[in-house]
Amino acid sequence: MKSSLQWLMRAAAVAALVVGPPQAAAARSESVIGGTPTAKTLIAEVDPDFSIFREADQGGVMHQPSGMHCVLGADGFRLTHLMVSPIGKRGDDVGCDYVTDDGKVSVFATRANGTTVDETVQGVLAAIKMMHPTASPTRNPAVATYPGLADPAAFSVRMNEQNRELVRSAWIVKCGDWIVQVRATYPDGVRDDREVMAGLALIAARNSMDCGAASK
Repeated sequence: MKSSLQWLMRAAAVAALVVGPPQAAAARSESVIGGTPTAKTLIAEVDPDFSIFREADQGGVMHQPSGMHCVLGADGFRLTHLMVSPIGKRGDDVGCDYVTDDGKVSVFATRANGTTVDETVQGVLAAIKMMHPTASPTRNPAVATYPGLADPAAFSVRMNEQNRELVRSAWIVKCGDWIVQVRATYPDGVRDDREVMAGLALIAARNSMDCGAASK
């Protein structure tokens, strides 16, 4: 119970960062917060000319082509680096990588270019099986719902990584011209807590984007 309460408190902190006042956001961008790199530092590592990412007005990082916002995070859920795929048009496939106490959460925005959610699900599953041939399906993860947003496709697999039994889950949804994904890796014993955090990360990303009525 204590663990669950701690993670719900962290979830609330992340949610607060999404809607925090601009004054607080400005203060956060000027320094390292509890060991978390600043937005400016994270962007400079992968996008020195700030043409793909910029500091978000509400704090954190914004992917300029899609509008996706990644918060810097809170205790136990910290944004550690940004990702820009070298494949295809630069900026059309990006991600925000978070570390947790015992795993990781990554948020991705990829220009769809005609790719469907189902095709993306199959591609992610194939990539996991390629890296972890013994991975096996397990019960689907919890899905966080939000008024006005369609539920994402979601799945989980059980796998062994560095002699640890882990669950890897993915939540995938279309948002306008973009496919938005959250992928999370965590021990099986803390699934509920970690899936709450991953669900909030997906809601925060989608709420910051103009998905259009058809994708909501």
